[in-house]
Amino acid sequence: EKAKAAVDCLDKASITELKTFGKPAQECIDVVAACGFLLRQEKRKLGWKECQLMMKSPQQFIDDVKNFDAEHIPEQVLANTEPLIGNLNFESMKSKSLAAAHLTNWVVNIVTYNKIYTKVAPLIEKVKVAQETTENAKLQLREVEKRVEAVEAECAQ
Repeated sequence: EKAKAAVDCLDKASITELKTFGKPAQECIDVVAACGFLLRQEKRKLGWKECQLMMKSPQQFIDDVKNFDAEHIPEQVLANTEPLIGNLNFESMKSKSLAAAHLTNWVVNIVTYNKIYTKVAPLIEKVKVAQETTENAKLQLREVEKRVEAVEAECAQ
């Protein structure tokens, strides 16, 4: 939810402003490079020129961020992303660029969500299997109970 809220704060104007920076603060480069790892599974950290290219179409960039699948992030992508965002937070970033601050929120929350999801997803699957097993057992029990009733009715005659 926090990641979605951060994305909802992004607009074409703010991304356009961010990409037009000639020499942004290193933190701005880091957060956009983190987006490069997440969105494009880049193998190496993007430089600022490459970051600008990634944001060439601000609306497409925003759409890519909005449509990102946070449940399936490769381990290497997380490993590449985490060092870049370790010390970043919205408050420290908003004085450098509001768009970069919102991207920071998005990246941090997406990575956090993925870590939680990867721990919880197997548990959710186990619960699902247990519920299906229980339901099957209840159906079998009903069948046995019907047979018992039939046998009891036969014996009563």
